[in-house]
This record gives sequence, structure tokens and C-alpha cells, in this order.
Amino acid sequence: MKRIDRKRLEALQKVLAMSQALAKDIEIASEQRVETIKTAKPTEAGKLDITYSGKTALRALFNHLDGLAYIMRFVAVEYAQELRVQIPDQEQLALQELRATKDGRPAQPRLSPLEHLKLALQTFPALFGIELALDLSTEHAKAFLALVEVRNEMARPETLEQLSGKDIQSLWIPGSSWYLAQVNRLLSLCAQQIPDSELTFPESELPDYQHTERRTAGSTGDDKAVKSLRTPEHIKKAFELLVGDTSRSMGVSTKMAGKDDLQATYGQFGLRNLMRTVLSEVDTTIAIAAFVLSASPERSDLAMTDQDVENLRGRGDLDQKLLEVTNLWSAELGEQKEKTKGGKKWELFRQALKVRDRLTYPKAPKELRVILDEASVILGAQDWLREHTVLLTIDPEKWPKAAPEPGE
Repeated sequence: MKRIDRKRLEALQKVLAMSQALAKDIEIASEQRVETIKTAKPTEAGKLDITYSGKTALRALFNHLDGLAYIMRFVAVEYAQELRVQIPDQEQLALQELRATKDGRPAQPRLSPLEHLKLALQTFPALFGIELALDLSTEHAKAFLALVEVRNEMARPETLEQLSGKDIQSLWIPGSSWYLAQVNRLLSLCAQQIPDSELTFPESELPDYQHTERRTAGSTGDDKAVKSLRTPEHIKKAFELLVGDTSRSMGVSTKMAGKDDLQATYGQFGLRNLMRTVLSEVDTTIAIAAFVLSASPERSDLAMTDQDVENLRGRGDLDQKLLEVTNLWSAELGEQKEKTKGGKKWELFRQALKVRDRLTYPKAPKELRVILDEASVILGAQDWLREHTVLLTIDPEKWPKAAPEPGE
């Protein structure tokens, strides 16, 4: 085998190994989703368990996408010189910043997983002398794009329906199948450029599917059913759902550890899922609080400007953003208590952010392993988060009364 082909094979094997490692979480999450649907009781708690199983699968899917995109970009930079591929210097700096966690300077805004994958496709296939773009026009691709929409709504919900991840169950099989087939196609096309690589990829078969456009809440005449996060009742319920999801992730972690061990396949999935859920709660808590505090017909008198909202959604350390939004909420709507940085739990939260970044942007499959000490870090981070979420209550006296009708 020629040296250039040997180097291409090395690069492809690194990406393939990462894809396979990340795919295990999708496999287990899908398995748990099916089991939960079959065994959940027809109660409110059972419905929430099913909803959470869908969210778990969705997070595993987009964690695969983010991790795959990162390793493709990382490997492209690593092998670019040897394979005579031109990659801008800023690409290497961008990769370093994704993993340069919280030294008191702003981190770059995170790309959405789909945009991240498109960026990776600009560099990695070039190592093999090919170009590749995603065909997003097919019926199954539309299901995947709808899952992207669901993910975005869950991350920045404006209604309880969006927070619940509605439509995951109907979109999951066609959408996730399409994505995994695209990964297979990418790796197969790269392997075909390497003589005698001996790598084979079976043809992916997609289920029959005809896409139906999603009905977004409030846009189809069903406004009465919309549970807007502009009302105290629904806001309280939203925070309860987030806390409930994190509690369920603890249960999943315990269940998975019972299947083998915390350091074995299922146990590791449970710990990674716990980390994803806890940090997802942080992100979504900040998003909901910023939405509630932002100007609206119901809350036009708040001190939070549009720029304040964008600052919370953009650059900056997650702990700082949580601190700022909690203190502003407490001053505007709550008990006027102020939180500050510092202490053991805050330090654990900062450590958890480093673990999260490593799990999201791994350089090798071994970086996906969560050791027992890091399990304690996750729990400490959750404790620091909870010290803030308990302050996100609404004093009825501070919530504006409905404006009187004209003539009253």
C-alpha cells in the first residue's frame, strides 16, 4: 500500500472508531426508548417517562453528530499537511477553542450540530480527494431536519409543548435512520478511495416514510391548546419538567449500572446521559429564564433588554450566565436573593463543564469514558445548579396584573 493510502486509511480508521463508539449510545438509547414505550403505565408519570426516553435518544443522536463532526475536523487538520490538503489556520484555532474550557475568557458560540457537520464536510472528504454534500431534499432527510427543529425548540422553548419534545416519537425512526445511513455513505465513499483498504460498509435500508410537515403550536388555529411560557403556571411547570428529567437521568444511570457496571458499556452510557441531561437542564433553564425576562406584552416593564437576552444566549461561561440570569430573576420576580461564585460545588460545576466539552468533542474513543471521580463531579454540578433553580420562583405581587379592557 502506498504511503498516501496508508495515511488515508489511518485517518479514516480514527473517524470510524469514533463513530462506532458514539453510535453505541444511540443504540442503547433507542433500546431504552422502545422498552419504555412498551412498559410505561398509562399514567401522567408513565407519559413523562416516555417523553424523557425520546429526549434521551435525541440527545444521543446529536451527540453523535457533534462528536463525529469534531473528530472529522480534528483528523483533517492532523493529516492535512501529509495529504497535501490546504486547511485555513483559523480552523485549528477554532478546534482548540472548542476544548479550551473556561479560563475566564469567553468561549466561542457553539455551532448547531447540523452546521457543525456541514463544516466538517468541507475538510475531511478532501483528505480522500472527494467532495461530499448532504442531500436534504428526500423524505427521510425532512424527518431528520424536523428532529433538528425539535431539538432547537427543546433548547429554547417558548411553550410547554416545545419543551416536551413533541413529535420525537413519530420522527425518530425515519430521521435517525437517514442520519446513520449518511454516516455510512460518507465512510464508504472515503474507503473506496483507498485501494486494498478491506473496509466494507453494508448498504443501509431506510424504512418506508412519507413526511408530513409539523404543526407548530399556535400556527394552526389551536391557540387554546398552547401553553405559553409567559404565564406563571406554565413557567413553574417548565422548571418542574426540567428537574424531573434530571431526576429520571439519575434513575437511568442506576438502571444501566445494574445491567453491567459503571465502567462497562451500559454503565458508561448512563453516566454520559446523566451529564448530557444535567447540562441540558442548565442551558434550557437559562433560555427559559431569558425568555420570561425579555420584553413582551405581558412583561413590558422588565429591565432586561434584547441585548441582555442575546448576551445570555451567546458567548460566555455557562456558570456566569446561570448566575446572571438567576440574580436578575430574583431581583425582578423573586425573593431578591443574590448568588455569587465560589465554593466547592461551584468548582465541581466548572469541572463538569470540562467533562462535558471532552464528551462532546472527543479526540479519541477513550475520551468518552467517564471515571468514578467524574461521576461525583456531575453530582456536585447538579447540586450547584439546584441552588440556583430554587430561586426561580415568582412572587405574585411582582407579576403584572392583566391590563384592563378599554372602558373598564
